[in-house]
Amino acid sequence: ISSHIDLAEVDVRREPGTEGLLREAIAKIKTDYDYIIIDSPPHLGFLTWMALTAAHLVYIPVRTEPYDVMGVNLILDTIAKVNRRSNPRLRVGGVIPT
Repeated sequence: ISSHIDLAEVDVRREPGTEGLLREAIAKIKTDYDYIIIDSPPHLGFLTWMALTAAHLVYIPVRTEPYDVMGVNLILDTIAKVNRRSNPRLRVGGVIPT
């Protein structure tokens, strides 16, 4: 599914329950596919939170640069929060050095 410029507004205009919209949309089509891959932006904004809320398994690609490696803890903390608050089935599949 291609992106759209309207997604830029997601991080600034939210309503309660918005984090589950992607999960709801995927629920309608998930039986049609063996796998659904969600590629989220490289920051910890609301689109990433929505993707984590919809996912079952997350792989974390990370460049092997010092600042990028330090950022892995931030995404792991975010994954733990999503796991506690909105998606208890979310698991980390691995960290992939790029």
